[in-house]
Amino acid sequence: MKLESQILNNFFDILNKQGINYCVMNNYTEMPEVIPSDVDFAIEEKAFNKLDSLVFDLASKHNVVITQKIWHGYNKCAYILTPLNIGEYFWLQLDFFVDFCAKGYPKLLPIESMLSDKVSYKNFYTPKSSIEVLFVLQRRIFKRDMKIKHLKILYNLYIQDEDMIKEELLNMFGSSLGETLTKVILNKNLTLFNKNLDLLEIKLKHISISNFNFKYYFLQIKRVIYRLMYPTGLSIAFVGNNTFEQEQLIAKIDNVISGSFHGTLKIKPTNLFSYLFVDYITIVWAKITKKKVYITIDLKNWKGVSLWILQNIYFIKPDLVFFNSDQKINKLTHLLLKKQSDRTAKHFFNILSPTSKK
Repeated sequence: MKLESQILNNFFDILNKQGINYCVMNNYTEMPEVIPSDVDFAIEEKAFNKLDSLVFDLASKHNVVITQKIWHGYNKCAYILTPLNIGEYFWLQLDFFVDFCAKGYPKLLPIESMLSDKVSYKNFYTPKSSIEVLFVLQRRIFKRDMKIKHLKILYNLYIQDEDMIKEELLNMFGSSLGETLTKVILNKNLTLFNKNLDLLEIKLKHISISNFNFKYYFLQIKRVIYRLMYPTGLSIAFVGNNTFEQEQLIAKIDNVISGSFHGTLKIKPTNLFSYLFVDYITIVWAKITKKKVYITIDLKNWKGVSLWILQNIYFIKPDLVFFNSDQKINKLTHLLLKKQSDRTAKHFFNILSPTSKK
């Protein structure tokens, strides 16, 4: 079993042993042996409030680090774990939420519904089929990306408990749209779904508004402050005489560490002026929005004083600067991941974060 599967498998055992109420909401059929995407946990609020401790202890036990902690929504937080010394791609992202929400859609599914009558599967729990159908449908509606593979999943879930699931669809979406969704699922009819997508999106907005509470907006404001104070991305400058070689080096590094970050941006400023007045805000925003940023700098176009400024002025210097690096890839990836994990450690047990209780 791969390391990421061992860690996830052990995490399930920890949650079960501690009596934490949770379920895995998506893409779970081959877990923990195969992890096809990030792992979505619906989890009770009292456990969500202690996630920093839970995940920190898990990482320490398996000698891995947390490269990103991303508070990305109302009672939604993700953690990305990785070994410091890796020679190939590694990806283990644990996503947690209490009430299921999305951007612009507060509280689409309450936690009580998701955890009610949850089902034991291998050594972890999944939602009952009627809740999973609603969860999959809601995600595909607000993402506007329903595909045949999703319809097959919905169909297989639907035939497990047809009467209950149809009743849930009618209760949530109303008689007309509920009947339409039933036909979409039974006939795997992507055209019919897309034809009604605008109406479904409006209905989802209404469902969300009906569950509105002021705590959602208070926490969203608090989250914005937290994200501005603690950017979760990293900027890395590669300075040298041959930009082609630098870009090749970046590609080799990214092949290894891309699973340890949530997104990538590449910037190639021609000089200090371009860096400060064209690219800098883009770089800062990318770091706030979870990305790692590779900055390629050609020594031929940057004067010595410009490089001195880049290295020594606190507010504008990248988090890491590598000069004409001939170090081995594993050395560079270790330095990069160590830097990021040290920065992420400062986000833990912060009074602003809802996950910080011990």
